[in-house]
Amino acid sequence: RRAPAQAPQGRRETIPTGGGQRSATGNALKLPEVTDGIPTWRRDVPARQCLRKAPRRAKLQSNTTRTRGDDMSNEEKSIEVRLQEWLEKEGYPLEFCAAAAFRRAGFNVVRGWYVDGEPGGKRREIDLLAMDRAPGCQMGVDVVVECKWSGDKPWVVFSREDPLPPALRTDLAIGTDMACSCLVAAATMGEITKLDVFSPLKRTVFGGRQAFTKGNDLFYEAITSTVSKTCAIADQFKQVEPEDLKSLLTNAMVVLPVIVIDARLFEVSCDSKTAEITSCEVSEARVAWQGSKEWPSCAFVDIVVAAHLDQYARQRFSDVREIIHCLTDMTSMFSLCLDRCSVKPLLEMGVEAERIPSFLKAAIAERQRSRRREDAP
Repeated sequence: RRAPAQAPQGRRETIPTGGGQRSATGNALKLPEVTDGIPTWRRDVPARQCLRKAPRRAKLQSNTTRTRGDDMSNEEKSIEVRLQEWLEKEGYPLEFCAAAAFRRAGFNVVRGWYVDGEPGGKRREIDLLAMDRAPGCQMGVDVVVECKWSGDKPWVVFSREDPLPPALRTDLAIGTDMACSCLVAAATMGEITKLDVFSPLKRTVFGGRQAFTKGNDLFYEAITSTVSKTCAIADQFKQVEPEDLKSLLTNAMVVLPVIVIDARLFEVSCDSKTAEITSCEVSEARVAWQGSKEWPSCAFVDIVVAAHLDQYARQRFSDVREIIHCLTDMTSMFSLCLDRCSVKPLLEMGVEAERIPSFLKAAIAERQRSRRREDAP
């Protein structure tokens, strides 16, 4: 019978057992557990080599995986932060908030509306268009809303102590010829001038500026662009050619320009007696703008702070409903005058003779001549 083979001196062989691993000499070896499928021992590899290589490979693989994940996370986070900052500077969050405010107030809000620019130029986009219409006809009010983000640079408006008369604000409203004629005629009765949109102001705001800036003036660019787009909306309705005068009476549209800013707003004035310049923070201002090529007369533009927008939108919707009622009532009276061939119904309402539209006087005179020709033998 052969004797059992002896292990070579100086070499230890690991033999797996149920209770762990032991060397050929009988001493237990405590090897660390290594995951990710890396073997901790082999029968023909010394235990010391397993202890040296296996944990080292596992550690390198773990560190590499963690580093790549952190790099991707930081990159994605950086893109999200940069994108959010860009959206805020471009005013997109402000546009969404403004659209929601006007929609809550009761307006029908349209975004992505384009109007014609200068001849041969590109069409221009309106940030949002808030609309309200009378049923069954092209009669109502549109509010052109432009949103401007200004960050930590407040807007400043300059005012003087000479308020404009209420009737002048209704006379200079932007809209179709029929709508303007209705407002001019209704202004003498006093009801329409009591609305907030036409209410008298203690001071007249004639200009403004974005503070702490040089070069391009955001205030000038915003107010000029808003008035231009407002006139373009009114021109779209003017291009509709009615078949007769009766159809013309239903084409009465008023367009109101509004600028919403995500910044603080200050009104600056000078005391005429002491020559002292004072400033106070306000939530809205109405600018009497005379720098538009499309509207040579004075155009009234409201500037509203974003934090005050909900209250402003509710008040404006209430005024818009009253304006629509005024348009429907006045066009009905114009139609009645045509049927009777007389302006007497308007005079009985309290409309001054010089505020009766010239087109209505001419149409009545033509009908009177036509009737006389028919009655002549």
